[in-house]
Amino acid sequence: MHVLFVFLTCISLSVSVFAEGFSPELQKKAEDAYMQKNYDQAFLILTEIPNLLGVVPLLDSPRNRTRAEIFFDLARIRLAQNDTSRVREILTYVFDLDDGVRGGILDLVEDDAFFETRNRLAQLRKQKRQKDLSETTFLGAAGRSLMLPGWGQFYRGHPKRAFGFIGATAAATVFWFVCDQDYKRAYNSYRATQIGELNVEQREGTSADPLPYQQRFQVAQSKARRANMALGILAGVWLAGVFDHVIVGPAHLEIRVPIY
Repeated sequence: MHVLFVFLTCISLSVSVFAEGFSPELQKKAEDAYMQKNYDQAFLILTEIPNLLGVVPLLDSPRNRTRAEIFFDLARIRLAQNDTSRVREILTYVFDLDDGVRGGILDLVEDDAFFETRNRLAQLRKQKRQKDLSETTFLGAAGRSLMLPGWGQFYRGHPKRAFGFIGATAAATVFWFVCDQDYKRAYNSYRATQIGELNVEQREGTSADPLPYQQRFQVAQSKARRANMALGILAGVWLAGVFDHVIVGPAHLEIRVPIY
């Protein structure tokens, strides 16, 4: 219990130091230095934030984003002064802290350095996504598509194909449902034929004197064939989504590798 108390206290102190060190005054100094193109000074101000480079506490998740935003600004400063020697290293750390960061803490005009920093982070996201897609498997994709059409295509990074299979499956399902309902109505009509309507021995089966049960039976047969065809189409579309993965592998994203 004592150890747990000390551990939580250390975490709390670490968070406090970081929060106190990061102040509006410090932010304003960094912004002024950047606007004056004194990039080294702006970089130094941000890196001197207490505990910025310390170990991130386990229970300090909200601070991860703030740290990531600060390092976003550090990368932006380096790009603004055309010093790209360690930009990738900085951005990799940003990505590890919070891969959803789209900007920094500095309230500055969005210049070329800002957009370049954001673009390079986007490239890191694409590379991570490509790595994840490359690790997908045929069996994993086929199994997902067997359970739910289109899921396997999403899994392998083909959203357009996924929506195509979802739409085709939905249309085939509606078609089968309508045909099945038509068949059930025709079959129930045939089963409801009254004995008094038959009089087989006295009926001629002509257009003027038809056999009700025979006509209804033929209609039910026709509707049954149509319903079976619709079910076959649905099964075919479903299985096509499964075996689609034999032809199409994981998606390949367009990744522009920056030259540092």
